[in-house]
Amino acid sequence: MIQAGTAKDPISAIQAAINTKTSLLLGLWASAGSAVIDNEIAALTTAITTYGTDFTSLVAGISVGSEDLYRVTPTGIANGENPGAQPLELAAYIKQVRDAIANTPLSSAPVGHVDTWTAWVNGSNQAVIDASDFIGVDAYPYFQSTMPNDISANKGLFNDAVGAVQAAVGGKPVWITETGFPVSGKTVGQAVPSLENAKTYWDEVGCPLFGKTNTWWYTMQDASPDTPNPSFGLIGQDLTTKPLFDLSCSNVDTS
Repeated sequence: MIQAGTAKDPISAIQAAINTKTSLLLGLWASAGSAVIDNEIAALTTAITTYGTDFTSLVAGISVGSEDLYRVTPTGIANGENPGAQPLELAAYIKQVRDAIANTPLSSAPVGHVDTWTAWVNGSNQAVIDASDFIGVDAYPYFQSTMPNDISANKGLFNDAVGAVQAAVGGKPVWITETGFPVSGKTVGQAVPSLENAKTYWDEVGCPLFGKTNTWWYTMQDASPDTPNPSFGLIGQDLTTKPLFDLSCSNVDTS
């Protein structure tokens, strides 16, 4: 929620979303302690006051944290992803946000948390499930190198991950808050980045979700000014160019 370079000003992207009528999944950083959460909430409440219903009518939900539970796992720590946040800490932050938006135009907005699918199936994180209105799942079969993850297996790996989360969260709404397949970069396990494979993943995983499940794809653009490795962007360095592959879902089985 906080604009870069400020302590607690709302992010400038809000005005761009209003101008283009773009829906928003708001994110508050939760891995830096209570003082930062206080500033994130201050930015949120300022945005409500500043932009009013032009802003709040676009909000699909509010995520308190992103992959904080993953960061405190042995895998997350080994990958240098700490500090993270503990389950009871996150649950308290979720309540704090819900209290802050009470009696505002955002009072009915779902408040939840975004994390890896492996975090949601870990029973030690039940407090966050209980506190959340929705469950945000980040799932990337591309990174699942301990399993056969050739592109032909990606749809099955993704569906298995989401199914495991649905079984673990007691009927809470499950949203897909990050997924995608790289258009270029390093091979991970058997997963080979390419335009062809990214298109296959879009067709087989994305198209059946769109219009049925709240879904946020990773990502529109990540190759500006430099192309990362791996790169997941649907467009290249120039925002005015066409997507790198057909996104229409035409002639795709969406069952």
